[in-house]
Amino acid sequence: RGGAPPFAFASHSADAPRDGGFDLVIGNPPWVRSLRLEPAVRRAYAGRFRAWRDAHAGSGEDGPGFGAQVDLAALFLERAVQLARPGAGTVSFLVPSKLWNARSGGGIRAVLRESCRLAAVEDWATGPDGFKAVTYPSLIVATRLGPDAVPHPATAVRGAAQRGAALVTWETDVHTLGFDAAPGAPWILVPPPAREALDLLRARGTPLAHAGIGRVTLGVKTGCNAAYLLDTCDDGGPTIAVRSGAHTGRVDRAVLRPVLRGEDITRWGGPPPGRRILFPHDHAGAPLPRSEEHTSEL
Repeated sequence: RGGAPPFAFASHSADAPRDGGFDLVIGNPPWVRSLRLEPAVRRAYAGRFRAWRDAHAGSGEDGPGFGAQVDLAALFLERAVQLARPGAGTVSFLVPSKLWNARSGGGIRAVLRESCRLAAVEDWATGPDGFKAVTYPSLIVATRLGPDAVPHPATAVRGAAQRGAALVTWETDVHTLGFDAAPGAPWILVPPPAREALDLLRARGTPLAHAGIGRVTLGVKTGCNAAYLLDTCDDGGPTIAVRSGAHTGRVDRAVLRPVLRGEDITRWGGPPPGRRILFPHDHAGAPLPRSEEHTSEL
């Protein structure tokens, strides 16, 4: 749009394209969710980047899932791989950690697995905050494969995860990095003993999706948890006394459901007793009519 001077690698860095690409590409690209991009820009990216087109690919699930919410950092990472010299060029990027475990990162995970030899994946999400914004950073280091290389080379990958001030490190085979064998499967960044425990649990347990309750999906997101997560005091009546912060009221029993959040789970323990979520839908998922007089008190 005329906001920056023209740029082309062939003219500004002519020696690198002549040699097949750059020896090293490093960066900290913008972290921007696709919801902030214009429709025309999204269509252009879909035609250019596999990280966008295959954002939903992972773990054999059907349907697009939440692939449309791919982060712009994934496209920068794919472009960096394209710019690296085949067989020798290395990419080292600081990117959101969700690229490795969110379903929307399936496309970029497939690109890295099929086009690169992974050297290190470090999750710094729970480490000391080094940014002025709320971020969950991670480090990726990978070398682009040559044209004659065997895809998915069996190499050791350095894994790391921040635990407070300490960085726990380990080595794992690239083929055991993914949750399953799908090219875009989420990566499980935990030490080998923890991964072995997870695999044992998967082998012995029943997935929630196969437990008769239906497929587990992501519900509607809201930035107002206080309106939905309530502490209750059940006195046996048709309505239940509820509290959220300084707000109190009574809510019909029919619109309250048990809630279990990961952050409330402790060792050998669960959420606080009486914690409920406001769920104004019936068992089929259809919205209830606004006839519950006490629900509106909040």
